[in-house]
Amino acid sequence: PQWLRFVWLLSCWNTGVVVSDTEADIALTGPDLDATEPIKLASALAPFGMRFGQPPAGFIDIGVDVLSHSDYFDAFAEPSPQEPAWELDGMVVTHEEALTAAGAGNSQRTLASGTSLAHDAHLLVSAIVGGGSLVVVRHGTDEDIQRIVEQERVTAY
Repeated sequence: PQWLRFVWLLSCWNTGVVVSDTEADIALTGPDLDATEPIKLASALAPFGMRFGQPPAGFIDIGVDVLSHSDYFDAFAEPSPQEPAWELDGMVVTHEEALTAAGAGNSQRTLASGTSLAHDAHLLVSAIVGGGSLVVVRHGTDEDIQRIVEQERVTAY
């Protein structure tokens, strides 16, 4: 996980784009630049969404072409509850199903580290519904994660 993962999940859901781990029209990748879709977005995964040092050939650099836009968003085509929010791990989950599965949500601070995209999607919806928050840890050792759990007073799922 990385903080941009959650930004992109929310961005997709707010515009009716289905998050998928199979073939898609648009790919979103990190600095490994591993994508074959017609439109390829890449993030250097640097702090503050910084751009690549050298423009990645064949990819749109998120740090240049996306994050340079303002934070204002006005949805022009909001998805319906029955439309898919994601197609991950062989399962299709609609927006309504995601909210139903979240129930009352999670009001706690929750640790997200090294989990699947589907798991992170569930964590995010649950935190939003319950008024909780996520603490995202990337490349943490077991000792790092234990220290962060204690320091941040988070629940690890």
